[in-house]
Amino acid sequence: MVKDVYQCVKESSKKGFKIARGIKLLRRAYESFKLVSEYRAKFVQLDTVLSPRFDRRTFEMNRTEYFSISVLGGVRFKYIPLSGKLLEEDLVEGKLRAEVIVTTGECTGIETPIEKFKDFKVLLGDYPFLVGAGINKSNIQEQLKICDGAIVGSALKFDNCTQNEMDLEKIESLVSLASSI
Repeated sequence: MVKDVYQCVKESSKKGFKIARGIKLLRRAYESFKLVSEYRAKFVQLDTVLSPRFDRRTFEMNRTEYFSISVLGGVRFKYIPLSGKLLEEDLVEGKLRAEVIVTTGECTGIETPIEKFKDFKVLLGDYPFLVGAGINKSNIQEQLKICDGAIVGSALKFDNCTQNEMDLEKIESLVSLASSI
């Protein structure tokens, strides 16, 4: 899987795309910084910037070495244990480590409750905020009225399965809907 990421980033860097490119490596998150730097991408995405799974020391070393790389940081992200703190405290801490806050519902491809977005937005105000899972044709308009953008994965694949290939029709349809907002 990591080989696919390398190939994708390598090829996209050759093509001169006019989009902001970033990288997320699931099992080797901190390696994303080196790849982003090597291929002149703009950001890394980390599932968490504050849970017990968060390696603060490694993160801070990478932030020092790769200071120009932006972080999209997960707060109350799928599959990550809660910190035990109030949402406001989690968001304050998250904002110290990430230029953009990302949240999700409980599982891959499962819609995030709209109330969760509203709670985050009240506390974040104008701070950049993304939905990280569960976006689809039926909910994108409502969710993007609250969030500043979305990270979309399995909803763009055949049968909404993370292991399947991308479905061009789904991609075009979702991009068209997002562009109309």
